Amino acid sequence: MMNNDEFYMEMAQRLAEEAAADGEAPIGAVIVRKSDGKVVGTGRNTREKGRNALGHAEISAIDSACKSLGGWRLTGCEMFVTLEPCPMCAGAIANARLDRVVFGASDEKNGFAGSKADLFELCGSDTIIKGGVLKAECEKQLKSFFGALRRKKSGMNGVKLIKIESAEQVKNLAALADEIWHEWFPSLLSAEQIDYMVEKFQSEKAMTEQMKTDDYEYYYIHRGGEHIGYTAVKKDGNRLFLSKLYIKKEFRGNGYASAAFRLIKEIAAEKSLGAVWLTVNKYNEQAIAVYEKLGFKRIGEGVTDIGNGFVMDDFFYQYDINSVRSIGEEDREFFLEAADTFYHTDAVEKPLPMKKLEAIFDEMMRSDVYIEGYILMHGGERAGYAAVAKTFQTESAALTVWIEDLYILPQYRGKGLGKTFFERLFAKYDSITGRYRLEVEPENETAYNLYKKLGFRELGYTEMIREMN
Repeated sequence: MMNNDEFYMEMAQRLAEEAAADGEAPIGAVIVRKSDGKVVGTGRNTREKGRNALGHAEISAIDSACKSLGGWRLTGCEMFVTLEPCPMCAGAIANARLDRVVFGASDEKNGFAGSKADLFELCGSDTIIKGGVLKAECEKQLKSFFGALRRKKSGMNGVKLIKIESAEQVKNLAALADEIWHEWFPSLLSAEQIDYMVEKFQSEKAMTEQMKTDDYEYYYIHRGGEHIGYTAVKKDGNRLFLSKLYIKKEFRGNGYASAAFRLIKEIAAEKSLGAVWLTVNKYNEQAIAVYEKLGFKRIGEGVTDIGNGFVMDDFFYQYDINSVRSIGEEDREFFLEAADTFYHTDAVEKPLPMKKLEAIFDEMMRSDVYIEGYILMHGGERAGYAAVAKTFQTESAALTVWIEDLYILPQYRGKGLGKTFFERLFAKYDSITGRYRLEVEPENETAYNLYKKLGFRELGYTEMIREMN
């Protein structure tokens, strides 16, 4: 008795679970004979355990089926695999003459059954491709496995920030600050200056006053059940002032400062701030190297008298934050000017009159049924815009998201805004869409290369349109 695609995909998922239990990427595959629905081959990832680059689920399933059927031609059979085949596996499937391959989750980075490229089309294979069967379930398996792997690499529970709120927490933080300062600064400052600065800025009394009257927020940097450092931030106009970021000596060099800074950026984003800035001692080469690696840029320098004959001789650094937000009525003038500029570039076929641009904006304001508008921000400033439309396409049998416009002002290009926009878009729509689609002029090499890197591929169609006005 023949069963449906979901039945066999669930079987492949069980194989993927077995792979995950062995510490392998959770990918499973089954091969079924179409005439009677019999499973003739199974496979799961064994690459790590077997220390073999050929240990992919699809390769193992093909090997199993060939032994079962007594030949290398698997005509009359079809494969069910939880993840879109890579180029090696796609080639093996095509060479085995499988009638059909059905996969669950797409692989935008390395999928060669239509995502990154279509190897079956390139080699003239007759194998029929179907993707997206139990897609959400297969994606959940993969995300759960790799999420746990990342958490393991970054520590038992990863790095998190714990906000300092109680008097007892402040007391314990002051002890931690005293410990870190006296192990961190002896090579830069005299013992007398360290003692003075700890008492003036990082004592229990000083930090309590900072939080009470100056709106400072202090956090433990916490990892694996232990406080490994601390940080302090404060809203400063349209920026977040990163006052402190210290890691205990035995935990330095493990990427924990970088992990903490990612969380600090989230704090800035939650407060709708455009940048994070800090001061750092001019001679603290180790800290400067860390901040520059994180993406901070030097914006100035200064000497500050802190009393008792001591000064702080510092560089000022700033990290500009990219963000994406929904377009609003307050963006009308910006959108019309930016869109008018965009539609007079070589990136589009022909300009649009201002009347049509106004109609586009009005539609964005009415609803998100047909088109959504986004504003791209950099350092708190409007840096570009994007327009996204939604349709249903029979080819993907699901919602299709069209990236209609993506325009970044010249002075903000090369700062990662395009990548930021697509990350936000994919996070919003990956679970509900079957396809993303866009148009790009081949001459626009910067955009073309970005889209290819993000997993977009060219369609072989000749597109035709009929203009109504």
